[in-house]
Amino acid sequence: MKVRFIGPFRDLFGDDLYMDLQQPITVRTLLTILSDKNSAFGKIGTLQNDAELSGHLAVFKAGRLLRLDETLSGGDEIYLMLPATGG
Repeated sequence: MKVRFIGPFRDLFGDDLYMDLQQPITVRTLLTILSDKNSAFGKIGTLQNDAELSGHLAVFKAGRLLRLDETLSGGDEIYLMLPATGG
């Protein structure tokens, strides 16, 4: 799986991270793994629900916003970025 980082997350992990998944994982598990890799990612790895997630991070696959319980597989390309805000 390829994880692409946009904005400030690029400073924490670089442009891309490649993960060799032996089995599918959830978005929640991915965020926990990333928190373990870099403590500056902080509480994002402990978010409990999609409302909390949407306030900190947007996770996309194939142009679609993902929820914490959605499954990711080895061939996926995932994008992590700050959530969009407007005014």
